[in-house]
Amino acid sequence: MTAKKGIPEGFKVDQADYARDFDALRSIRETVFVNEQSVPRDLELDAVDSQCVHVIARDLHEQPIGTGRLMPDGRIGRMAVLAEWRSRGVGGVMLHRLIELARSRGLHSVHLHAQIDARRFYAAHGFAVCGAGFSEANIEHVPMRLELAPIKQPSNNDVAVLHALRDESRIHQAILECLQGARHGVDLLRLKLDASVANADAIEAMRRLATSGRGARIRILLHEPESALRDMHPLVPLLQRLPSIFAIREIDDPADREDLGEMTLNDQHGIVWRPNAKLSEAHAASHAPGRRNQLGETFAQKWERATPCTRLRALSGL
Repeated sequence: MTAKKGIPEGFKVDQADYARDFDALRSIRETVFVNEQSVPRDLELDAVDSQCVHVIARDLHEQPIGTGRLMPDGRIGRMAVLAEWRSRGVGGVMLHRLIELARSRGLHSVHLHAQIDARRFYAAHGFAVCGAGFSEANIEHVPMRLELAPIKQPSNNDVAVLHALRDESRIHQAILECLQGARHGVDLLRLKLDASVANADAIEAMRRLATSGRGARIRILLHEPESALRDMHPLVPLLQRLPSIFAIREIDDPADREDLGEMTLNDQHGIVWRPNAKLSEAHAASHAPGRRNQLGETFAQKWERATPCTRLRALSGL
């Protein structure tokens, strides 16, 4: 996606030090909640704030651009991103960090009060409405919940450890291993067909899967499908030769388009998940059933909301 004028590409999200980062957290929240949304200042800062775990997003110049918090009972809240940084994936990465912090603390679920305008954003990340709507600070909200699959400890028979990757070459290697580990099916979510599935080994892994004759299925969900032809991506000839195996859809739901996460999922519980395609970080595992099921459900929801690539009928066979 094209960057907004004057806004740098990169940002990072870290767990905040509440004492050190207090002024930055409050500045973001006051700008968004008090100034933009007219939330009373005395309601914005509550007594539990110092007991929460906070995350903070910063741009490449270390300027704070977003924040969110996790309360001790698993409630996520105070999600705020400065206006010029919205629709850039910042909120999605912050939400991911808060969810992972909750999981690391042994919580079995997280919940939140979503403003009505943000409901589709949270739904795109797997949250489901769990009650009736209500008004809070004169803003309509709806309660939402996400059940968390626990991170299993590795054992002799079930290796379910997630690896944090922060290097493009390692991420591409993990994607290749995920493709090679598939037996019958692979699901890919991408902004566009990119270098991770352009090398000869990745294409050979998908060719082998597509011609295995075992009910193979490869689903590809893209933000920008046309770029595959424009960039002459080396996977295109394979897609054209085997249109009955490859199903391609385009994301057009506004909330889904704001989510810049990418997935590579195989049918053997292998995953590679990038919370934001613009950042060189990912989580990978060769066998993580719980996390695979969770990501698979999110993929399935996005797939159902997406549309067949009618503009690429010759490419996709749809």
